[in-house]
Amino acid sequence: MNEPNEPEPLPGLEDLGEREHLQASNVEKAVRRSIAALEQMDLVDEIDAARLALALELADIIAIKKRTGRMSTVGNDARVLVDLLDKLLPEASEVDEMLRRAMEEWEAVVNSAPEPKDADAS
Repeated sequence: MNEPNEPEPLPGLEDLGEREHLQASNVEKAVRRSIAALEQMDLVDEIDAARLALALELADIIAIKKRTGRMSTVGNDARVLVDLLDKLLPEASEVDEMLRRAMEEWEAVVNSAPEPKDADAS
């Protein structure tokens, strides 16, 4: 049960507290911190519950595979986990796009500038 000032858990994530008796892996702890930060920034809501639950499950799967020595597919699991969390972040803003274009234009100018002549080459 939540404290009076504690926000209600997102639908689908209510039972996650039942695993508190288990030792959380570093990946799970990091995923939980990321989710908490996203919640504080109001970047996640009920529509994201399945994605968040899947991210926590993947963190568990990665930890299980690590403990049992089945590391061959952990890279794939990690990529999926990062992709899931990345999709929760807002898209790049228009300012980011303008900055990218300005940097590309600056790079083109720098690359097209003539090489400085060596004073000793005369």
